[in-house]
Amino acid sequence: MADKYPEGTSDYRAPLLLGTKNYNWWKGRMEVYLSREPLALRVVQKGPFEFKDKEGKVKDIDDLTATELIKYSFNGKARNSLMNGLCPSECDKVSSYKSAKEIWDTLELYHEGSKSLRKVKLSKLMNEFGNFKLQDGETIRESQARFQINLNALKQLGKYIPQEEINMKILSAVPFIYEPNVIALESSPTIDTMDQLGVFIELE
Repeated sequence: MADKYPEGTSDYRAPLLLGTKNYNWWKGRMEVYLSREPLALRVVQKGPFEFKDKEGKVKDIDDLTATELIKYSFNGKARNSLMNGLCPSECDKVSSYKSAKEIWDTLELYHEGSKSLRKVKLSKLMNEFGNFKLQDGETIRESQARFQINLNALKQLGKYIPQEEINMKILSAVPFIYEPNVIALESSPTIDTMDQLGVFIELE
């Protein structure tokens, strides 16, 4: 029975990073997984909580208040979640790090590359977005899935495209046979705020 359910299908099991091939999927799923505990996601993004005494020195763990200790513990919780979501080879890359943010940043650098490389990837993805067209023999649902993969990859690199621009790109990408649907959508008062899935559904 256990083989029927792969990693990532349980609410209690961290998504599993197997390598660069599934990194973008893992990163998005891990953010969702960590967001169940907002402070765990916070320490991954910003680093561990630090508390200082009246003299401005970082407190020793023995001097933390009960409330401070709870916040302090989220670095360990986030680190544990991340390590549970790594295969052995990925774990080896970050096992020495004591902060969840160090683990997250190291995996990001390893799988996404340096800032300059991420710019190259972003440029390529934006080019794909700009040139998006329905392919011959492709259904609306198939094109929607391909388009969404592109948008998700852009978001992973920090690029968020306004919904209005996304919707206009979809309408300009469909063949002439969909022209009546396009005209109806362009005149719709909700076209600027409708999500991309809704636009594709309306085109069918």
